[in-house]
Amino acid sequence: MVGKWSLHNAEKTCWNCPAAELKGNIDFRACGQTMQRLKLMAEDTEILIRCRRRPELGYFEPTITFKECPEWELTEYGYLLRDMRVLILGIDGYLGWTLALKLGVLGCQVSGVDNFLRRKMVREKGSMSVVPIASMKERLKAAKEVLGVEIKFKKIDILDRRRLGAFMKEV
Repeated sequence: MVGKWSLHNAEKTCWNCPAAELKGNIDFRACGQTMQRLKLMAEDTEILIRCRRRPELGYFEPTITFKECPEWELTEYGYLLRDMRVLILGIDGYLGWTLALKLGVLGCQVSGVDNFLRRKMVREKGSMSVVPIASMKERLKAAKEVLGVEIKFKKIDILDRRRLGAFMKEV
């Protein structure tokens, strides 16, 4: 229990972890099933997993919970993967920017892309935002100074697969 909320993901296992690498004779229908169902399936199916963050463990059954795994940290919102890298598409928007700040404060390595389409459309109409929105350069600077959050940003149209792919490799 954290505060008045129960930990929604404390019992999640390696099946739910982005660092998991599956190996062996895997029945993908097990993904997202309850632990009881997964254990029943594991009895007659060889299911192995490798942790990309801890390769020294080798391959093992995916039964370690987030609560038991040292790669996951307890936060007020449940367990969060330590040093998780997050890429936010549309980071300049209302939801994208607030999500970037929140995840950054929680300790995630936040990166984002945006093509500023909304800003361009507003300018083309000769209009302006009801609430003044600082430039991305100013926002990034404020996030660093006020919250201590460093966000990596690049202006990219997500339809430009080459540039988006290069940025994903970079971050």
